[in-house]
Amino acid sequence: MAFVLILNGFAWSNLLNTNDDDRYHKILDENLSVVGMDDINNEANYERDDHESYFLKDSSLFVHAYEELYEVVEFKDRQWNHMNMEYRPSLISERYDIKTTWLAKRFVNDLMDKRSFNKNFQPLDNRTFDELWINEDGLKKAIIARKENVVYYIEYLGEESIEELIEVTSKKTNHQ
Repeated sequence: MAFVLILNGFAWSNLLNTNDDDRYHKILDENLSVVGMDDINNEANYERDDHESYFLKDSSLFVHAYEELYEVVEFKDRQWNHMNMEYRPSLISERYDIKTTWLAKRFVNDLMDKRSFNKNFQPLDNRTFDELWINEDGLKKAIIARKENVVYYIEYLGEESIEELIEVTSKKTNHQ
């Protein structure tokens, strides 16, 4: 029990405590192991806002590899449904390669508590993942998916469906 408390207090809140400025990278148009806007919107008619978008790589004692992608894109020829504004979806996409499956299972529970925007994650059966949790509130959608010791967290603000997010995350998982 004490180990779990230490793990929660240290690993989760200080997961990326390496103090390296080299962790942040320019987003390159290449295959990333996290879900990106290119995966969700395979249209080529949008521009990434490079001032708001970033890619982060890191690791820690309990997480072999951590990747985080934050993207904001703008579609010049598309508008939000029912709004007279340019379509500008955003994405937070994280991938955790955790040391053990046991730790990964506990980490999923912690993510649900800390990352839920309306405390309403619901389980969903899926053949690809050992665990899959979804959360929808209008245009804001989130999924937490675990396959063995790898955990994905995706939060998306946009008009694409939760099923599309699950599908592209599943493709990423199968290509790892």
